[in-house]
Amino acid sequence: MKLAAQYLRMSTDHQRYSLANQAALISDFAAAEGYEIVRSYEDAGKSGVTTTGRTGLKALLRDVLSGAPFSTILVVDVSRWGRYQDPDEAAHYEFLCRDAGVRVRYCAEPFDDDGSPTSALVKSIKRVMAAEYSKQLSDRVRAALRRKMMAGSKGGGNPPYGFARQVLNADGSWGAVLATGERRSREDQSVCIVHGPQNEIDVLRRIFRLFVKDFRGVTEIANMLNAAGVPYRRPGPWDEGRVRAVLKNEIAIGVFAFNRTTSVFGEIFPNDRSEWIRVRITEPLVSRSVFDAAQRKLTLLKRRELSDDDMIGKLRRLLKKNGHLCRSQIDASPLVSNAQAYVRRDVTP
Repeated sequence: MKLAAQYLRMSTDHQRYSLANQAALISDFAAAEGYEIVRSYEDAGKSGVTTTGRTGLKALLRDVLSGAPFSTILVVDVSRWGRYQDPDEAAHYEFLCRDAGVRVRYCAEPFDDDGSPTSALVKSIKRVMAAEYSKQLSDRVRAALRRKMMAGSKGGGNPPYGFARQVLNADGSWGAVLATGERRSREDQSVCIVHGPQNEIDVLRRIFRLFVKDFRGVTEIANMLNAAGVPYRRPGPWDEGRVRAVLKNEIAIGVFAFNRTTSVFGEIFPNDRSEWIRVRITEPLVSRSVFDAAQRKLTLLKRRELSDDDMIGKLRRLLKKNGHLCRSQIDASPLVSNAQAYVRRDVTP
């Protein structure tokens, strides 16, 4: 019996071929071709467009390059090996195996991978087809999400502070308000952003009032909310970053801005503000004039940002005063900017 390893991969739990089905197909192929499967490598729920996160494939390549106890790798088809957008990347990993004396065989492909020009050409075409399938699927998913967002649906993630997610049924009736981590129960349902609990709405309006009308600073507002025992939605105290997020988000005037980033096969790229798409989805919680005034003040504050030396100097004075530094101490002190400001600037004493 010839010794072989099997490599199994699927992107989601809803795929036609589960890992068990792939293993069964490979087992039948191995029995017919005289292989004994001595090792199995798996990547469950991993995309094939990149090697990132595919611990099974990485372990397989590592074992092959260090001297594997098998001479062949059995894979269901070319797409299970990978849907790399650059077909040369798939060929590169296969070459590394072949160069180490380990052959890759595709059990369900119609071509005989015998190294002939014909099989090489067909395999190259298959790699391009696998890559194109992922690209087309990504484009369709992106277009579907765009249509839903244009209709006011929430694409994913948690709602902004002061708002909540509510299920909209296919017949236009409203369903349950979703808690953090909850999802819609049926595919024909949508999830929309609606006004949140009244206590969060009151805090949101208070933040705008303190910032615009009472001329309070962002860090000062965070300290006031913490001193008053106002909880934030997620663990941890209010800080400059959380207050700024409330002040900057157009959802406060009922407008949802999306297309702020573009995700291409795991890589996220920020879009220019001119490319953002804005949709009115709910009634505003603050007036347009108050929101615009807050944006002008934020812009002025950004222009007057402290230099790195100033921020480090303030930290040193706080360190000299207290003898040590910690995040909660920095957030509570009026002598320095909050800890999040230092995280954003990557400034250390």
